[in-house]
Amino acid sequence: MTSEVEEETLTAVEDYEDFAVSNQVCKMVFVGHSNGVPQFAPKESLDTKPNPEIPEGSGLDPGSRCAFLPCAPSIFAPDGYLREPDALAPCMEAVELEFAHGYRAHDTRDNLFYTARGEVVYHTAALGVVYDRETNTQRFLNDVPTADAVTGHADDILCLARHPTGSIFATGEVGRN
Repeated sequence: MTSEVEEETLTAVEDYEDFAVSNQVCKMVFVGHSNGVPQFAPKESLDTKPNPEIPEGSGLDPGSRCAFLPCAPSIFAPDGYLREPDALAPCMEAVELEFAHGYRAHDTRDNLFYTARGEVVYHTAALGVVYDRETNTQRFLNDVPTADAVTGHADDILCLARHPTGSIFATGEVGRN
C-alpha cells in the first residue's frame, strides 16, 4: 500500500519518462563561433516562431526569449508598468572603453613588447592594448587604418608581432579570417 504522495511521485516519474525530450536524439546544426568554439543548436529551434497568443498590452515583447515559451500567454507586466519607448534600443551607443584588465598567456608566447617610447604592448581577448606605465593609461589597437569597413578583431587575438623600430605592431586572431 502506497501513500498519496508516493503515488503522485511515481506518476510524475512515469510522465517524465514518457514525455521528456531531454534524452532524445535531435539533429543539431552549426550556428557560428563563440570565442573560437563552434556553437550548435537544435535544427527545430531555427524555425521557431513567437507564441501567437500573447495578449496585447501584456508588456511581453514578441521578440523576447520569453515569447517562445509555452507559458507566454500567461505572462503579464505588473500593474502600472510603463515601458520607456526606447527600452529595447541598443544601450551600447555611448559606451567607451576606458581600461582593459587581463592578459592572455595560457596558450600564447612572446606576446608582450615595448614600444620605442617605452610603452607596453600586449593583447587580451580581441583587443590589442598599449599601456603607458607613467600615466597609467591605455590606448587600444582596435582600428585598421587602411580599411574603411573593418574595425578591430572579431575573435580572440593569439599572436602579436613587433617591427624592429618598435613603432609598428601586427596582431592575428583565432579563426579562418
